[in-house]
Amino acid sequence: MASSPGRVASRRMSQDRSDADVLGQLALIEAESNVRREELQRIATELPATISRRALVRSIADDLRASPNKGAIVRRSVSKLLHAPLHAAKRVQLRLRGAK
Repeated sequence: MASSPGRVASRRMSQDRSDADVLGQLALIEAESNVRREELQRIATELPATISRRALVRSIADDLRASPNKGAIVRRSVSKLLHAPLHAAKRVQLRLRGAK
């Protein structure tokens, strides 16, 4: 019997796997997923719940002051600020084309 076109078999999967092998692999994948989930939850609890705009701007200024590559950061920031109206106009134009 031919396999259905909607299902694609992986090259690494053998056709004669036992249920125990599949269940063992599923258990391994689930254990790895749980480890990743716990790590992400730990990272999320370390992050501050909220940050004020003032604290954000202060941390950006501190990072800029400590950066050895201040010139490139300033040039990129100015470039982004100068190109922002162009990008906004382009987004409006694309939105208008999509509305037709």
